[in-house]
Amino acid sequence: MLADLPGIIEGAHENKGLGHDFLQHAERTKVLLYVIDGSVGEDNRTPFKDYNVLYNELKEYKKGILLDKPSVIVLNKSDRKYTNFSTRLAALKKQVHAPLIPISAKEGDNLELVIEMLRDKVREVEKQ
Repeated sequence: MLADLPGIIEGAHENKGLGHDFLQHAERTKVLLYVIDGSVGEDNRTPFKDYNVLYNELKEYKKGILLDKPSVIVLNKSDRKYTNFSTRLAALKKQVHAPLIPISAKEGDNLELVIEMLRDKVREVEKQ
């Protein structure tokens, strides 16, 4: 099962926004895919800060049960060369402890790799 978790905001684990409704969808999945925006964000946002918001919300929700799931992280917008994407990718790689793949949803770059990796992780979980 695949679940899209739009709108996960700081405080989602406390049911802010659409918090629990969306986090409950994640409980039914076998693998988590983090899609992080690789461009410059508002309010000095960085990919690592965005990742941390998602990670912390999963950690705080039901004592971190979602963090036990295998995960893959993608950094989107690799097609935007002018945004120092490679610098953001290198910085995020140093901070996360899961496979990290640069992608361009717009151009389709590395999407097959992501699908293959997710498929492999689902198969691993199903064997357990």
